[in-house]
Amino acid sequence: KSFLVLHWGLMDIRKQLGRSRERYLKGFEDKVYKIRQNSQDIVDTLNLPMPFPYYHILNVMLTMNLSLWAWTMGCHDSALAPLIFFVSSLIFLGMKELAADLSNPFGTDSVDFPTDLWLCMTYNSSVQFMEHSEEFQLELE
Repeated sequence: KSFLVLHWGLMDIRKQLGRSRERYLKGFEDKVYKIRQNSQDIVDTLNLPMPFPYYHILNVMLTMNLSLWAWTMGCHDSALAPLIFFVSSLIFLGMKELAADLSNPFGTDSVDFPTDLWLCMTYNSSVQFMEHSEEFQLELE
């Protein structure tokens, strides 16, 4: 769907450039295809969630690691062992939570990117640019 809008834009650029300046069309086409490729990369990344077995293996590894650390720290006679275990557990569990939050940065959580706002701002900027395009004469030659 988004490629159709980009194609319409290219058709309008081709019409505005005319025959005498068609050599500049290749630069616009390259930029449009780069935008399309980046959009498709984002869609492909979002459609590829973390594999189910990987998530559970990670949880088992984290549980085993923390259990062994708890047992090892419990066997030491140091007064700092509980503090070291608490800090290391906090770091490991925090990294797990951070990885879960970063796995989908385009969701609806409070820590996700405000893509709706960004799209609205980009749309408004594009409309303003197109409405006032005669004020911005590009000198192509």
